[in-house]
Amino acid sequence: MVNTASSKSLDQVVRLKRRTEKVLAELHSGDARLLPIKRRFQMLEGLCRGELAVLEGRTCSHSEAREKLLRTVRTRSCT
Repeated sequence: MVNTASSKSLDQVVRLKRRTEKVLAELHSGDARLLPIKRRFQMLEGLCRGELAVLEGRTCSHSEAREKLLRTVRTRSCT
């Protein structure tokens, strides 16, 4: 039930972001006043994805994340 609510909130943010991007595209793209609005939507979307990951158990400890990152860096530096 909680996962469904979080999924719905993520869907709502994504839909709102798409509509906002459509409106922003119609305006001048170089307008500096629009950048904070875009950034806020990016932050909201990231927060929703993070909440959903926590609810679905797709998280790990700091030490686990560090190990995964080190493995990735080592793998990429060897190629």
